[in-house]
Amino acid sequence: MIPMPTDSTRVERSKQAAATKEAVAELSESPSHFSRWFEPLKGTNNSRQYNAVIGYAPLIGQQKETIKIEIGFARTIAASHSHGQARTILLDPNTASR
Repeated sequence: MIPMPTDSTRVERSKQAAATKEAVAELSESPSHFSRWFEPLKGTNNSRQYNAVIGYAPLIGQQKETIKIEIGFARTIAASHSHGQARTILLDPNTASR
């Protein structure tokens, strides 16, 4: 969720989404495990929501898997936020490290 004023225009939301679109597009261009199948990030609902699909081939099995990315623009959040570290169970397929 990306906070935006409720009266923001479609153009303002599109500009706010530009950096995220670039970051998602870079996934398809990298030699990473995630570049197997890709639907680029695109806006819907008058640029209030953006969706993308990234595919990958799992290390075990033949079936391709997908990760769906959804980003929504909504009113500015009133509560404070915090920054912290996130951990993942995904491993780099080339080095087996996180």
